[in-house]
Amino acid sequence: MNKAVGVTLGALFGLGAAAVSSAAGNTDTLGKLNVDQTYYFAFNSNRPPAAFTDNVDFTLTSAADLIESVASGGVKLLDVTLFDITTGTFVGANGGGSGSFDLAPGKYDLEITGKTSPGTLSSISGNIAAVPEPATWVLMLGGVGVLTLVQRRRRNSKIEGQQVGTTFA
Repeated sequence: MNKAVGVTLGALFGLGAAAVSSAAGNTDTLGKLNVDQTYYFAFNSNRPPAAFTDNVDFTLTSAADLIESVASGGVKLLDVTLFDITTGTFVGANGGGSGSFDLAPGKYDLEITGKTSPGTLSSISGNIAAVPEPATWVLMLGGVGVLTLVQRRRRNSKIEGQQVGTTFA
């Protein structure tokens, strides 16, 4: 009888541990994101219908527009929320699909929540891409314009100087 109680308690403890690990979800750490590169992540589950939370952590080393896209199969009530870990603030959320966020350098957590569907393999996949902010593009184009003007002035002054030096009276 004591052995049966021990086995039953062991089984219950095992199920409790599985439920806790299943509720904890998955975390994918992408590390430092470079501008103009795309980073992919994916999670799968074949557990019975259950609520879940999966996380994608990453670090931005420079200001960027972050574009995230999440696709799901067999997931209900999909929600994606972005948190700034550096400042401890909420950045934004969407009901799945895709979103764009203007972010400062720092550490971030993309939290994906939903509920798995019964009898199917539930999957989440997505990508995160950091692109330069529009202000960065404007500054770069302005700098190229100034360099072009300086180069044109130098070229024109050299041509004028050569013409004056080669003219004989």
